[in-house]
Amino acid sequence: MEVTVDDKVNYLLRDKADIVEQISKCAMTEQTDSSVLTGPAEWLLYYRLRDVYRDFRRGTIKAEQGTQQKNLAIRQYRNDIEQSRLSGEILHQHAKMWQRIEQSATAYRKERTTDNADRLLTALYGV
Repeated sequence: MEVTVDDKVNYLLRDKADIVEQISKCAMTEQTDSSVLTGPAEWLLYYRLRDVYRDFRRGTIKAEQGTQQKNLAIRQYRNDIEQSRLSGEILHQHAKMWQRIEQSATAYRKERTTDNADRLLTALYGV
């Protein structure tokens, strides 16, 4: 099954509160769940939260500090998701640009007209 850009965007727009809660439960019990830990951002959140819970259980941090660290981990997770989304958009735009260049270059190679040359320049330079 091919994963489309829309599939990736829908994945990134899933209900984050529910996912964060599920990852938090996994981290608290140090259990992994492949249906929840589906990407790098989720794994990073899992490890960050797991460390917070470990530190709390060991007594190296108090509950208030643990809450602060957990909130920071969640903010970092949301930032990671946004960065991933932006990277995906950039890659998608980059691929489309190369597709336009290839189509224009192919048309120019087949028929060397001024119109095809103009299309190639537009694809290359956006003018």
